[in-house]
Amino acid sequence: MSPGPDRTGGTTFGNWTPDRAVIRVEFEWNREGLAQVGLTGVDETLAAAGSLWRYSTEEWLTHRSPTADSNRARWPVSPEWAQVQSASLAQHTIRAHRVQRTQRSGSLRRLAPAQVGYLVAFATLSGTTGIDETVPALARYLRYDEARRGIDFADRVRRRLAERRLR
Repeated sequence: MSPGPDRTGGTTFGNWTPDRAVIRVEFEWNREGLAQVGLTGVDETLAAAGSLWRYSTEEWLTHRSPTADSNRARWPVSPEWAQVQSASLAQHTIRAHRVQRTQRSGSLRRLAPAQVGYLVAFATLSGTTGIDETVPALARYLRYDEARRGIDFADRVRRRLAERRLR
């Protein structure tokens, strides 16, 4: 490719202008990290590239301009980093939340006693005794509840996940 003038009067080689500074930013997500944000397939990972970029440049890593404030978290994002954050890759994204396995399993451990208590109460009211007959009876009741409320259980789960992402 032959060099040519750019809009600023410098010389360009393709997209490279020798007399201008370059900031190169890249992030590498491994399989485990992708799984932590619920991405397991190639297609869904590529579709979520903007979300991964937004998380990487806004939550995981930032570059800040120092001020007199002793709390660095309150320093403003540097103009250079704002440019990095606004890369076209990050446009029209949904939030990606990284959830550590230990956080998820800890939450499940805290939730389990209440779940067991509710299932035991459901079993006594529905006339079931073991897990193998209580869980299918609960599934039937949940389908009845979906019809009565007019809202799909899966929709309720998606709404809850969306609410958690906004926090």
